[in-house]
Amino acid sequence: MRSEVPDSDELSALIAQASQGALPTRPAEPVSEPPPNGRKAGFLAVLMVVLISSTAWISIEANREPNPFTQEREENGLRAMMLITIESLEEHLGEFGRYPSDLVSVALDEEEYSYRLVGNTFELIGRLPHRNLEVAFQSGDDLTPFVIAMESTRMRNQT
Repeated sequence: MRSEVPDSDELSALIAQASQGALPTRPAEPVSEPPPNGRKAGFLAVLMVVLISSTAWISIEANREPNPFTQEREENGLRAMMLITIESLEEHLGEFGRYPSDLVSVALDEEEYSYRLVGNTFELIGRLPHRNLEVAFQSGDDLTPFVIAMESTRMRNQT
């Protein structure tokens, strides 16, 4: 039985053959890759889709701003604007002794408002059609909800 390690004579012969380029060669055997595991490849594909989808969803949710226009905020904004209109109407009453016949007389012509004189008083209705919201005020009514709405709007604008 031949040993794996060549002895010195064999080694000398191999070195001589190598220097002359006469070493015996054997054909290279093709390296075959192991067959792909179908279940493993499918699992990796599903895992990649889940990871990419999760990353996209997290990115979208993290960058989403809360809706600043909630119904409460919009109603407060409407009440605050109505308070300014009511104050203008009261100034007109103080200056001329009567309420104006229309809002144009006090340089206010807002589409959101409906204004009408009722004897010596007025009725002002503010509307937000997209919210199906209507706020009514008659002269002499309590202004507290309108003042609170104005303060709430001011505080929100300061932050």
